[in-house]
Amino acid sequence: MTAVLPGATRVVLGVAPAPVLEASGLAWSRSDADLAWTHNDSGDSARLIGLGWDGAVRAVQPLSGIGAVDFEDIALGPDPSGGDAVFVGDIGDNAAVRSDIRIHRIPEPDLAGVATGSTLPGVSPVTSRLVYPDGPRDAEALVVDRATGDVLIITKREARSRVYRATAAQLAAGEAMMSFVGEMQYGGAVAADACDNGRTVVVKTYSAIRVHRSDGGLGPALLGSGEPRPYVVEPQGEAVAVNGACDAYATLSEGRGQPLVRYGP
Repeated sequence: MTAVLPGATRVVLGVAPAPVLEASGLAWSRSDADLAWTHNDSGDSARLIGLGWDGAVRAVQPLSGIGAVDFEDIALGPDPSGGDAVFVGDIGDNAAVRSDIRIHRIPEPDLAGVATGSTLPGVSPVTSRLVYPDGPRDAEALVVDRATGDVLIITKREARSRVYRATAAQLAAGEAMMSFVGEMQYGGAVAADACDNGRTVVVKTYSAIRVHRSDGGLGPALLGSGEPRPYVVEPQGEAVAVNGACDAYATLSEGRGQPLVRYGP
C-alpha cells in the first residue's frame, strides 16, 4: 500500500530572498502551481509574501488596519464568499500572557498578470479574536478544515501539544472561546497543514515531520501518534505546507537565504 505523503524524493528548490528573513509559515496555493504564501515571525509589518517555487518574490500583500503581534502560521481554506482564503494565525505568545489571539482572513490574492516583485494594494482582513478556555498558551501551528471552515490551533510548549478548535460560526461571529479538542501524543509542534480531504494533517516539530490520519476528521487525526516522514532538519524550521493532491509537502526555515524544499512521491 502506498504511503500518504511518502516524502520519498527530496528536492531543494529556490532560495527565499529578502524580505523573507524569518519565515514562520507556509501555504501551498491550489489555484496557482507556482505560488506559495509565507510571512515573517514577530517584528515585521502585517504582510504576506507570495513566493514562486524558484524562490522569487511574486508579490507582497500588505494587510491594512492591523498590527502583527506574532504571526506564526498560515493556511488556505474556504472563503465564505467563494474560492480560497488565506488564514493567518497571529497566535504566538512566548510568555503565555496574551488575553486573546487573532486569526486574520483575506481572499487569496490573484496574481495573474501581476508583475513579479509587485507590492499589491493593502487589503483589510476579516479578523476573529479567540480566547483559550483554560488560559493563555503559546502556539505556532494552525490548520483549516476545508470541509467545515473550522480552524484548529496546536500549542507548542507543552510535553504534549494541545489542540483547540474555533468553528466557522465562531470565526464569523468575530470573537469566541475555543473548545479544547485534546492532547497530542508529543509536544513541540511548530507548524502544521491539512490536506483537502479533511482526514490528513502534517505536523512539524523542530526535529521531525509526522503525518496524522483519521476518517473521523482532523481533530481525531491530531490525537493519534502519527507516522514519521522524511525530513532533513533545518536551522529553525517552522513552516510546512501540503499540496492539493496530498502527495507532497514543502518546508521552509527561519533565517536569511533559506531554501524551499519539496518532499514528494
